[in-house]
Amino acid sequence: MNRTHTIELMLCIEPYNPNQTVVITVSDIRYSNDGPSDIVYLKINDVEIGNFTTREKWLRGHEWNIFRNSKIIGPSVEVEKGRYVLSIEVETDKWGVELDRIRINAENQDPMKSMFCGAALKKKTA
Repeated sequence: MNRTHTIELMLCIEPYNPNQTVVITVSDIRYSNDGPSDIVYLKINDVEIGNFTTREKWLRGHEWNIFRNSKIIGPSVEVEKGRYVLSIEVETDKWGVELDRIRINAENQDPMKSMFCGAALKKKTA
């Protein structure tokens, strides 16, 4: 198993009160998997904040239609105004894992400003 691809979500943090910070919590990732378990790692600006292991379940492809939730991943992170990269890396087998949704709570983020300001899928080169 290896980490060959990374999903990068760009977060543009704008506190509602400019003199305060924003507290980010990754509260859940919804996924499906059919086969051996995988490990999903989360990083903010290349610093690992947590990971979770998917459930191993074999049902000849039918488990891809069963969705599960990771629950809270890692501790909350306090950040100032600025741009941050939330990276998702998966250590998986040849069949992979399906990531359907990520839920992020951002306490004190200005609700009039979009927190997501870009995304990329990157493949690691040898």
